[in-house]
Amino acid sequence: MNLSNHIHIAKSKLILNALFSKLILLVFLMISTLACEDDPKAPTAMISKIETQVPVRDWFNLSGQESINPSGDPIDLQYKWTLTLKPNGSEAHFNDSSLMTPAIYLDLIGNYEIALVVKKGSLSSAEVRAQIIAGPCGAQAPVIGDLNLYPMMPNVGSLIELFAPVQDPDLSTECGGMGESMDVFSVGSAPFMISRSQYDLSYDWKLLSRPVGSQADLMDSLLATPYFIPDVSGTYLIELEVRDENGDRSEAKRYEVQVGACGEGKPVIKQITASTMSPRIGEAILLSPTVIDADENETCGQMQSFSYQWRLINVPAGSLSELNDVSLPAPSFTADVPGSYEIELIVTDQSNRSSLAFKLEMNISTCGSRIPEISSINIPSEIKTGDVIGLSAIVMDGDMTDDNCPIDQQLFYDWQLISLPIGSQATLNQNRIVNPSILADLPGEYTHIGQTTDSNSACFQS
Repeated sequence: MNLSNHIHIAKSKLILNALFSKLILLVFLMISTLACEDDPKAPTAMISKIETQVPVRDWFNLSGQESINPSGDPIDLQYKWTLTLKPNGSEAHFNDSSLMTPAIYLDLIGNYEIALVVKKGSLSSAEVRAQIIAGPCGAQAPVIGDLNLYPMMPNVGSLIELFAPVQDPDLSTECGGMGESMDVFSVGSAPFMISRSQYDLSYDWKLLSRPVGSQADLMDSLLATPYFIPDVSGTYLIELEVRDENGDRSEAKRYEVQVGACGEGKPVIKQITASTMSPRIGEAILLSPTVIDADENETCGQMQSFSYQWRLINVPAGSLSELNDVSLPAPSFTADVPGSYEIELIVTDQSNRSSLAFKLEMNISTCGSRIPEISSINIPSEIKTGDVIGLSAIVMDGDMTDDNCPIDQQLFYDWQLISLPIGSQATLNQNRIVNPSILADLPGEYTHIGQTTDSNSACFQS
């Protein structure tokens, strides 16, 4: 074999070796490519878009359903949610951090950060994070408006009904609510406009101060519409705080309620007039008071009804006189003994305010108190059996003879036979007349009594 042949063989071998090496490389590349195509890809975590602001004190729904599972549905992935940032003091938490769509409870206003990692088998996604800005919706305190009161210009004794409109910002349309819906709600005679949402609020009304001497107090102080009845004119200081269902408390708001003096007037007794200027024994004396009350003036125009309390506080020794009715507007009494009689009156109006005691002293003279005296009884000087004996009496009454006591007394007589002769059947023909008579039917002694009584029941026997 010549040299040229050797050279030709050597070149052929080199070419074959080169081709074999390329073939080996091609096979390796094909095997590597096939191996790469069978290697699974890692999933991708994605958090669905979160609203700009979300309410607090509520569950907020999250979603990882936009996460990518290269080999199937996102529901087949494993989810792991974590809370990486929360406000100080917050106890925010997930209901289940392994769900694709969990909920997180946001309890405080502030910024929160959540993270999500998804897994498919042994392959995990990169962690993704999202920010949550919570509040102020859900944690806003009620806002109290201006005070409404009825009547608008109250006076002492008025029943004053109170109401203050309250807005809850958490119920506004900006916070996803329906806004304030109004109802007409009547309390007594006061029509107040109250939103339905105010029925769910808690009220705390306080009467912080009142005029000196007042005993007034708030009634129904835990309701939206309390009331009170002022008993003294002046300034009443009212405070209101409101709390919503979440416990958020409004700022305390204070109001001054000015109460006028009408209704505060007390009765004043100007005088007591007796029915006679010269009262005497046995005469009924009618007492008539003159009473005024400032509440009845033109400015107030509050007509009053009065109750009366009369007393005879001093009478002369031995007197049994009494008022006929101590509660009448104009009672009477009859003096039975001469001397000083002292009468007292207190008047009370319909608001239970009483006047000062008014006293009247009346001096009753002796007129009418003198006793009629029988100075003598006249009988015939000679009497025989069978005679009709006429009797007469001479009676003196000082009330009828005193020029300072011009009383026209009427005298009443009462004649009685107290002893007769034994066997006599004699009787007075009449015993109630001035001049009775008797038939002397037997000799002997006849004894009789004459009694005279005047118009005032003063009595004398002879």
